Amino acid sequence: MCFHSFFLTINALILLKKTNMDSNNINYKEEVLKAGLIMAGVSIIITMLVYVINIELMVSWWFGLLSLTLSMGVAIYLGISYRNLIGGFLSYKEALKFSFFAFLVSYAVGIVFNILLYTVIDPGLPEVMKELTVEATVGIMESFGTPQEAIDASI
Repeated sequence: MCFHSFFLTINALILLKKTNMDSNNINYKEEVLKAGLIMAGVSIIITMLVYVINIELMVSWWFGLLSLTLSMGVAIYLGISYRNLIGGFLSYKEALKFSFFAFLVSYAVGIVFNILLYTVIDPGLPEVMKELTVEATVGIMESFGTPQEAIDASI
C-alpha cells in the first residue's frame, strides 16, 4: 500500500508540473532562437580563434571531434536550462523538438558565416584548406605504407 501512495504522489507532482509548464508565459520560439544563436556563436568563436591561431588546425581530425563534442555539450546544457525554465519537466518529444529547432537555427547561422568566411573574409581559404587536406591525406597514406603509385592515383 505504501508503494501505491508513493506512485500516486509522484504522478500528481508530474501532472502539477505539466500544468505549471503550460501556464508559464515563456515564448517557445524565442527560447529556441536564443539557444540556436548561442550554439552558433560558440561555433563561430571557435572557428575564428582557430582561423587566427593556425589554419592548419581546421583540417585536423581532432578539431572536428572537439567541435562536435562542444556542440553536443552546449546543446545539452541549453536543453537542461530550458527544462528548468519551464518548470523542471520536459518530455522526450519536447526535448527532441527543442534541440532539433535549436540546431536548425545554429546551422542556418553557421552556413551564412561560412559563406562570408570563404567568399568575403578570405576568398583564398578554400584553396589553402584543399592543399592542407591533400597533405594530411598523403601523410596518412604514407604512414599506412601505401605505395607511391596508389597515392598519386588517389590524388
